[in-house]
Amino acid sequence: MNFELQLKQTQKMILTRELKQSLEILQMNSFQLQEHITREVEENPLLEASPKDDADWENYIKDIQKHNLIRYEKEESYNNDYNPENYIVGKVTLYEHIQEELSMIDFDREQRYIAEDIVRQLDDDGYFRIDVEEYCESRGISREKFEEVLFKIQMVEPIGIGARSLEEALLLQLKARNLNDKVLIDIVQNDLSLVADRKFPELEKKYRLSSKALADHIDIIRTLEPKPGRNFSAEDTNYIVPDVFVEIQNEEVDVFFNEYSVPSIYISSLFTKELLHGNDKETKDYIKDRLNKANLLIKNIEQRKNTVLKIAKAIVETQLAFFTQKNALISPMLMKDIATFTGFHESTVSRTVNGKYMMTPKGLYEFRFFFSGRIEGQDGTSYSNIDVKKEIKRLIDEEDKVSPLSDQKIANLLLEKEIAVSRRTIAKYREEMEIASSSKRKELRR
Repeated sequence: MNFELQLKQTQKMILTRELKQSLEILQMNSFQLQEHITREVEENPLLEASPKDDADWENYIKDIQKHNLIRYEKEESYNNDYNPENYIVGKVTLYEHIQEELSMIDFDREQRYIAEDIVRQLDDDGYFRIDVEEYCESRGISREKFEEVLFKIQMVEPIGIGARSLEEALLLQLKARNLNDKVLIDIVQNDLSLVADRKFPELEKKYRLSSKALADHIDIIRTLEPKPGRNFSAEDTNYIVPDVFVEIQNEEVDVFFNEYSVPSIYISSLFTKELLHGNDKETKDYIKDRLNKANLLIKNIEQRKNTVLKIAKAIVETQLAFFTQKNALISPMLMKDIATFTGFHESTVSRTVNGKYMMTPKGLYEFRFFFSGRIEGQDGTSYSNIDVKKEIKRLIDEEDKVSPLSDQKIANLLLEKEIAVSRRTIAKYREEMEIASSSKRKELRR
């Protein structure tokens, strides 16, 4: 092993602070950018943002109406029944709902304390997932006391709340509906896995049922709720603000940026005067530093706007048939195609389309929706994988449910339309669309 000094010349790319901020802002969606601007305004006294209340809402509404994004019915304009405020209500949580239900049950003091604690342990689906023995030991209560309280909880709506397993939740619902068929109860209690796997011949043999009788039992099971608390689960509401609008008139397409998607920011004149006329060097250096940061932020936001708009126009231009023709399909399009079209790097296109949306006469679409791989037909025609997925879904929707199409059969049917797709690709697309395999789609003949 020798130690020696060597002089090497290499090239490497180093992200400057300016470039890093530019890339971060480009990748942000509208809400992320709004939050980023809010933080920057709070930290930088030179920056000011136009409050949303100061936005020109009258012109905004006119723009929306112009592009048919909302419609008003004259007869209903002043009808209080259609006042949006009437639909703004707080969502009741599962805990709050059960607490209200339990308030009507006669508990003694200890039972009520246990009941409230049990309800706090329920998951979003309404199940009690904790080991009962461990729970009772940690609370210092007997198993009998726990069962007594849980029994009362399981009587409240929605039925199935407080169940310790899927089988128990479904059995509680059968009991509440006075469905006391022994075979039905046995299937729910012991053989839900066979139902899920659609092993109908095995079920028919085990319970000595005809195909029709088994189908009737399974129909009842399908009406039961496997997640009793799902209607009360707290889900975050995701609001989408379109980044661009697409307008089409007489087959002429216009794409323009949504100026209301982010607040306007500008540099305060108060501190620039101090920079020009002040004498304190430390203050002037501080203002210069903040001024440079403010200018960089404004520049990067403007650059983001121009990049988003340019890429949106390229997408619309490439997919022009989809926007201007009634039943046109999505054209195969890769990110490198848009990169070539716009002159941007492919990574820039990828960052830009992330979380960006366009409002069009055909609806609201994420930029990414229009990107798809190419599948070459035997006649030389290119198909997008989006269209192939639609065709697969159509074939499955129209299949005989008693004898559903296998992946190979779907591949053969596509081949008849000169679309060559392998069985493995069919399986991959089917799984991406969350469609079960043919064995799990099979239904009983009636």
